[in-house]
Amino acid sequence: MILSVLRMTDFRIFRGTHQITLKPGVKYGHTRPIILFGGLNGAGKTSILLAIRLAFHGRQSLGRGTSKKVYSNFLLKSIHKTQDSIVPAGGASVEVTFEYAHLGEISEYQVTRRWERKGEGVLEDLFISKDGKEIGGLSQDQAQAFLNELVPLGVSELFFFDGEKVSDLAAENSNLELSNSIQKLIGLDIINILSADLALYKRKRRLTTAPDDLARHQKVMEKELSQFRELAYSEQTEIDNCRCELAELEVNIQRTEATLMEMGGAWARSRQKSSIDSIDTKYKIDHLEQNARELLSSRLTLALAIDPLKSLLKSLEQEKQSYSKNLQRKGALQLAEDLISEVKLENLHGSATVLEILRRKQHSLQNPQNTLESVFNVGPAVRSQVQKDLEFCVAEQHSATDTLAKLQQLREKQQHLEDNFARAPEDELLRETLSKLSRLQTKKAEQYGKIEKHFEKRRAFLKSALMIVKKLENITEQIDSSSKLDRQIEYAATTQILLKEFSEKMKKYKVDYLKEIFENSYRVLARKEDLHLTAQIDLHSFDIKLIDAGNEDEVSIDEMSAGERQIYAIAMLNSLAKASGRNLPVMIDTPLGRLDSKHRKKLAKYYFPIASHQVILLSTDTEIDKTFFSELSPNISHAFEVVYSPEKKSSFVKQGYFWKQSGVA
Repeated sequence: MILSVLRMTDFRIFRGTHQITLKPGVKYGHTRPIILFGGLNGAGKTSILLAIRLAFHGRQSLGRGTSKKVYSNFLLKSIHKTQDSIVPAGGASVEVTFEYAHLGEISEYQVTRRWERKGEGVLEDLFISKDGKEIGGLSQDQAQAFLNELVPLGVSELFFFDGEKVSDLAAENSNLELSNSIQKLIGLDIINILSADLALYKRKRRLTTAPDDLARHQKVMEKELSQFRELAYSEQTEIDNCRCELAELEVNIQRTEATLMEMGGAWARSRQKSSIDSIDTKYKIDHLEQNARELLSSRLTLALAIDPLKSLLKSLEQEKQSYSKNLQRKGALQLAEDLISEVKLENLHGSATVLEILRRKQHSLQNPQNTLESVFNVGPAVRSQVQKDLEFCVAEQHSATDTLAKLQQLREKQQHLEDNFARAPEDELLRETLSKLSRLQTKKAEQYGKIEKHFEKRRAFLKSALMIVKKLENITEQIDSSSKLDRQIEYAATTQILLKEFSEKMKKYKVDYLKEIFENSYRVLARKEDLHLTAQIDLHSFDIKLIDAGNEDEVSIDEMSAGERQIYAIAMLNSLAKASGRNLPVMIDTPLGRLDSKHRKKLAKYYFPIASHQVILLSTDTEIDKTFFSELSPNISHAFEVVYSPEKKSSFVKQGYFWKQSGVA
């Protein structure tokens, strides 16, 4: 498949009709695959990618599960808003011309998707032509189904993608989508359909040889089975519709909550809680203030003179010690006097030295040195009371300090609550928004309830269908035992067995092939300091595990750097695209935005030139600059610049790439 021409009319930022040639050209005998678009942010590069996706897939280009309402709003907003025109644009269109090869025959297709305002809604038309002739007899749904067969949505997502969002693929919760993609790409869905068709053929063939009563019974069972399947499918459709409405409600809830926040809703939501907290805080403040007053009315005033009290206590202690020494001195003095008196009275002729010593001792006791003069002259009881008062003052001082600190914290909290309360707008101002939010939340809960009810019905219908399938198996066994199987049934049964064996072998082959492509691709694109990844893909669940080849430990994607995640995602997309066997163009918006210079150089050298036979890049001047442009130039067929005109409030596409005027490299 080769995209030849893109034509946009009044689409988004592009006013009027713009036709762009996309088919790669040949120079020096070499087909150059790269078509390069340059543009500053907001110029309209993404609109070009979106135009091609929209042309092929319509509503599904916005994502699976997009509701008709969301899609209609998108189409209305995508009609260019003309600034200076007397008559505003009433509609828009996107058209893609492409070449497509089928069984060796190349045909030219043209897909035109056109829409116009219709009252408050939009009317959309889809036209498909082949080799210049419109393919008639197709309803809009059939035309879309035809396009989906040419370019399946799941496959196109591997080829037309936004480089800024490609790392979404490298997320822990993306395994399911990757698993589904792998199963589709290796063709298991086709094998399953073929096996189911063979089973249906066998049932119909058996009826031709079965007894009449068993044949009638089988027809009745098959009719009931078909009815239950249709009912289950209908319930699934309702579930999908409910999910779409739920997605819309989620968006509206987010917008309403954002509006509420802008209006001060964050303060309003906490208004009641702030009021309750304020009352509680006021009560605590009053309680602490009462405690503080009680402390002030007690002996806490003594704490104001805590230093003099300590000095007083020290003086009293010194007087106590001096008093004790005086008592001891008086006792010793009395003893000395008694001894001297006894010596004199008994006329003892002792040594003069002894008498002299005793007199000296007497003299020292009579004239003590360093004796503290008593100032307070208080007893032990008074000193004990002063000691208790001092200890009380210290304890009360700590208590008062703690109380005042808590009181200060509570007053600050009270002020903060009052400020928040003052910030909150009056309830009347928010009533309408809050009411809308409440209604949306109620509808959201109702949608969940509806989904659960439809799930219950679907489970019941599937359970009934399963019971009928078991009955049909019993009828089949009775038919087989009562009639001889013909060769057609035997061939069909044998083919089913072969298909199952083929499916298992094909699974292993394709998975091994995918792993090999991925590992080679990642090895080429990664830097030396990046992880050396290998992939493990489960053959039953198709879950992907990444293994560090260096130590064989499993690698968590969340632990990878931003550059490693993007390189991993690009390598996986490239591998899936090649494994699909689809020869489609590759189109990348913002291809290098999150990568460093080394990763960019790897992509420019080893990925873009060989990603496909046609590679369309939508880049800014800082992504593909002069250096990278020079490296890519041998493979660039055409270069364009998307330019925004502030005067006309619209963009246009011109030949050349920023500094390079020529459109051909």
